[in-house]
Amino acid sequence: MYCYEDKGNRLLFVEDESSHEIRILDINSRTEIDPIPVRDTGITGIPYHWGFVVKNPDSIYLPAGNRKLYCINRKGDILKIIDFSSIVKKYPLFTTPISGSRYSKGAIVLGKYIYFLQHDSRKYYFTKKPSDYHFLLRYGIKDNSFGISPISLPDDFWRVGKRQMSILLTYNDLEKIFVFGTQYGDLIITSKDGATITKIYHSKSKSIIETYYPYTPPDNLNTQNYIFSVCKYSLNGGLLWDPAKKIYYRFVWPGMKGLDSNQFARINKIYDHFPTFTIDILDQDFNTLGSCRLPNDTYNWNNYFLSKDGLYLAVNRPEKCGKDNHWSWVFHLLKIKNLR
Repeated sequence: MYCYEDKGNRLLFVEDESSHEIRILDINSRTEIDPIPVRDTGITGIPYHWGFVVKNPDSIYLPAGNRKLYCINRKGDILKIIDFSSIVKKYPLFTTPISGSRYSKGAIVLGKYIYFLQHDSRKYYFTKKPSDYHFLLRYGIKDNSFGISPISLPDDFWRVGKRQMSILLTYNDLEKIFVFGTQYGDLIITSKDGATITKIYHSKSKSIIETYYPYTPPDNLNTQNYIFSVCKYSLNGGLLWDPAKKIYYRFVWPGMKGLDSNQFARINKIYDHFPTFTIDILDQDFNTLGSCRLPNDTYNWNNYFLSKDGLYLAVNRPEKCGKDNHWSWVFHLLKIKNLR
């Protein structure tokens, strides 16, 4: 999900994997316009990709798992394909760039460059250290150049045995800084150039219940145990900068006490759509100004967008929509008040 604004026009781009389309909602008129086809077969097919980012409606970039970046236009035609697989020779831990609203990993468009987070990979956690993971890729739109930024988490991030590299990304246009938050910890890193660390903060949410997920995956970690751990423990699900209000929003899953690892149906339902979450309001030094616990089974934290009005959350949970109403979008605008 990506909100594009230009000269008063506001368009919301939403990928529908079931129909192989990027659907477009005109926010001002509250109508849906013709979607963009994303073909997955034939000579114009794009393989499985990790989200998308909109430079403009005729230049949409999709990072694919084959270490190629595809640019399509409004009609879905491929304008160019950028192959960055050669970067693996220099950075063997490089996986693939990602741009998704899920866990606020959206790419950042800054002038002639696009900055992508690289997709996390657990398989190296016992043989590498945090500074081996250079998690930001910079792509030059004009000259199709690309490179890996040297920025990474400090090695003492794993000082207590926790091993994970899941990073959240946002950009503060007022201070001109990249902001990286850890999903399973209280660490927040800022960077002026996207290459070196400017400052490190510790900003722990006051709403967590079961502390942060103690992510130290054993070699035999199976999917069900992983999902159970994610649901039981607290985690940060998003970190967003609001340029109009000059604050950050942080989505926090507080965790769940007494969750039984044998409650498979319940665990899978929680993992698909967390029943509730807290939104922390943070100042520019990541101090908590206030928090709002959202009502149960109402909002989907993967579907949100920021506009000049503020933060919009989607009321489009599957259990609310019904089989034939999945794309009847309703968004609520959150109003902020009573901040200290």
